[in-house]
Amino acid sequence: MRDEAQVVVNEKYELSLVDVDENRVSLMTDTGEIREDLNLPPGETGDEIKDKFAEGMQIKVTILKALGKELIVGWSEDKS
Repeated sequence: MRDEAQVVVNEKYELSLVDVDENRVSLMTDTGEIREDLNLPPGETGDEIKDKFAEGMQIKVTILKALGKELIVGWSEDKS
């Protein structure tokens, strides 16, 4: 009998929020590249990000990558 185990590799990282257009976000990587392939999450987290960005706060969003998908799961003020 052969034992097999599947391992889910998760990655968590932060990117700087550059712009919000409706629910689409523009994010800047550490190398200065712009990514526009993610949306704000539905609900309270997405509303908070949109509101704080509109107030002029510099924001970093936390992204979780698992099973080939990436989702914004949180945010923090960018104090750098």
